[in-house]
Amino acid sequence: MAPSTCKAAIYEKISTDPSDVRVVDAPVAAPEPGQVLLKAEYAAVNPVDSMVMAGYLQAAGWVLPLPFTMGYDVSGTVVSVGEGVSDFKEGDAVYCVNWGQDSHNVEGGPVAGTFKEFVTVKASMLSKVPKGCPMDKAAAVAL
Repeated sequence: MAPSTCKAAIYEKISTDPSDVRVVDAPVAAPEPGQVLLKAEYAAVNPVDSMVMAGYLQAAGWVLPLPFTMGYDVSGTVVSVGEGVSDFKEGDAVYCVNWGQDSHNVEGGPVAGTFKEFVTVKASMLSKVPKGCPMDKAAAVAL
């Protein structure tokens, strides 16, 4: 069972200053239809994280709703699934890169947000961690 709030790394303005990142209490979003809630075990810092925070990719159509929860790459354990999700179940070890296919924006799901203790993502973004693959390595697969 997920708590109602958890810690998340956010920023509230476009910036190149890492001190503008804050750790805050954030709501844990229950998965909507087609989504999965996972408890994050590892999140990878991707070079694109700082480029997004600086606003460099907005001209390319990358959404940046502020405040913005950072992070794209994560591994963790499924806590619950939304209606219509059949490929994953509670307890599954999973990883993902949470941005859209052929685009930064995720249709039918939140974008980014993996620097959070509990992460809600579109089920189609997830893959099961192969047996024998450590969770820290799974979070960095996309890199």
